[in-house]
Order: sequence, then C-alpha cells, then structure tokens
Amino acid sequence: MVNSQPMPAHALSLGQFPTVISRNLNLSIIATGIMAFVGILTETMTNVLLPVLMGLFTVSTATVQWLTTGYLLMVAVVISVSSYCNRRFTNRATFIIAMVLCIAALAAIAPTLHADSNAVFNTLQQLGGVVGTTVMALCLSIVQFGHGEVGSRDYMEATKQGGEWALIVVSVFVFVAILANLRAFLNERRQNVRMR
Repeated sequence: MVNSQPMPAHALSLGQFPTVISRNLNLSIIATGIMAFVGILTETMTNVLLPVLMGLFTVSTATVQWLTTGYLLMVAVVISVSSYCNRRFTNRATFIIAMVLCIAALAAIAPTLHADSNAVFNTLQQLGGVVGTTVMALCLSIVQFGHGEVGSRDYMEATKQGGEWALIVVSVFVFVAILANLRAFLNERRQNVRMR
C-alpha cells in the first residue's frame, strides 16, 4: 500500500544554498527593487493626493481618477504579457526600456500643465514601475532557484507646497537604480569578455 501522506518540506537556511549569489545579481536585485518601490511610491502618492489634484486642476473626481486607473491598466497589461516579454527580450533590454519610460515620464511630467497630459505621463512612469516589478519577480525567482488645464501660477504654487521634493526623491531612487543596474551590466560584460 502506497503512503499518501505528503513528505514534509525541509526549509534551507541561508548558508545551505548550493550556489553563491554574485555581486551582479545583488546589484540587479537592488536596482529592480528600487524600480518596484518607485512604482508603488508614485501610485500611493497619487492616491493620497487625489483631492489636492482635483483642486489644483479644477477637475472632477472622475477625471482625476484616471491617474489611478491608468496605473491599474498598466499593471493588468504588463503582468499579462510579462511571460512573453521575458522569453522575447533579455532582462537587460526589459529593464532599460522600463528605466527610459520612467525617466522620460518624470522629465515630462514636471512642466506639464494639463490634467490629461499629466495622466498620460504618470501612466508612462507607472509602466516603468510595473516593468520594474516584473523584472524584480524574475530576479527573485532566479535567486530562489539558485541560477544565476491649469495656469502656470497654480502649478508654481503646487510645487512650492512640497511637490518638487517628491519629484526629487523619486528621481534619486530612479538614478540609483540606473547606476546599480548599469554597474551590474558592465561587470557581467567584463566577465563574459574574460571567459572568451
């Protein structure tokens, strides 16, 4: 008679993993973690600031909620196609695309004076954050398996109230993520050249 009882899972402690995690992989995990954090941070800031944005842009709740809806649409689209993208593109290409989208949107969102264009740029920035989250999940799975219409005066008033600090903080996080990932890519390239 066959025993139908499942075997108990044995947890491994950190020192029992068979492979060593390289510095490049650690840098990639940090960089993609920062990207995922930026995506979640900007979504949280958008949700908290909905009443402020309604007053600033003098728009209805339905209009300003597109900022949040755009993010949720990006999450649905990116997660749905992430498996295909992981097969079709390298992790490096995926991460660079995410960084370019995020930085382009951050650069374009600062001087934006219309609620509609602000929503578009925020959605692009969120796309970068969602892709960063997807790449983060991929990096963690690698580690787990042991493989390697507003006037300019109103806009100026809004930024005087602290909005520029949020932009600066997010920009610093994105910049650190870029540097960490570029360093990992350069180290990987050097190792590949040495192996040839």
